[in-house]
Order: sequence, then structure tokens, then C-alpha cells
Amino acid sequence: MRFLCPPCVILLILVGCRGNTSGDLAVSDVTVRSAIQERDASAVWTRDFAQPAKERRNVPLTQDSIIAFTPSQIGNSVYPELPGFASLDTSNLNQELRAAVNAFGRAVTVRDLAGAQGFAREDTRFFMDIFFTDTAGIKFTGPFLTGKPEIIDGTWQVPLRFFAARGHLDIHVYLMYDDKWVIDQITYGELAGD
Repeated sequence: MRFLCPPCVILLILVGCRGNTSGDLAVSDVTVRSAIQERDASAVWTRDFAQPAKERRNVPLTQDSIIAFTPSQIGNSVYPELPGFASLDTSNLNQELRAAVNAFGRAVTVRDLAGAQGFAREDTRFFMDIFFTDTAGIKFTGPFLTGKPEIIDGTWQVPLRFFAARGHLDIHVYLMYDDKWVIDQITYGELAGD
């Protein structure tokens, strides 16, 4: 096998790399930035819905504008949800009923049996003993109203969730008005793991 001399190899390399005279590799004056700006300027964008603050105008208070912003026109409020419960909308509870439910929940949280029994109807206070016995040894935090309270035949059903170190307990408190809000009964299941 015959090898080329080193000067011949250099000459071949120089001839092969001399470039194309047709201008295919000519340097362009178009940069990436200018190409992007040109493409951005030629793009068709949707119109801007939000006016700049200096261009906003006050809406005149007319009968039509008032009707346009009523809940029936813009929709009802949206409330968050917890798994296993309905909407967390508690707007139908009046202040007195809400205070009674919260006070009962605090009594359960601090394990105050006498305080919890004070919210029960006199002839049904025994079920507080059962509830406290069933939940003995569980340290609760809460309560949290966890569902839209419902009213059935004058009795309010209010769902509550108490959190514990190893899960949560969901209960339903049934309240009725008898000169004050009293608990008619409560229902609950097992401590559920999270």
C-alpha cells in the first residue's frame, strides 16, 4: 500500500476546505432575535380582554347593571369540598346555631363531657356518655363543619369532622330549637384513617 506524502495531504485538505463559491455558506445578517421579533410581529393574537387600569371606566349604576351582577346572573358561590362530603357551604347556618355547634365541638375536643351534655336535650343526654366512651383515648382537633347543613322537619343535620392523630371521625349532629338550640341526637361511625 502506498501512502501520500505529507505535503500532498495538506494540499488535498486545503483544496477540499476552500469553501463553496456559490454562496450557500454566506453569512446572513438575520439573527435569532430579529427572526423571533419578526415572527412575533406578524402573529395574529387574540384581543386583550383586560383593559389597562388607566383605561377602565366606572360602570354607571343603572337598573340593568345591578341586575347583571346579581347572583342569578353571575352564578352561585363556589365552595370547596372534602372527600366523602358535599359542598362546604355553611351559609345557611345562622349565628346562634353556628355558635352552638362550635361550642359543642370545643367541648368534645377538650373532652368536657358535662359541657357536651349541656347542649343535649335533657332526655337524650345519655348518648353523650356513649359517644365519650366510644371515643375514649382519642385526642381530637377541630371541629370542622364539613358539609352543607340540611334542615328536615325542623331538625338541622350538621356534619362535623374531628381530626385525630391517626385519622378523622365524622359525626352528624341533629339540632332543634327549644327556647335555645339543643342537640337531639348525634350519629358517628368508626375512626377513619387519612
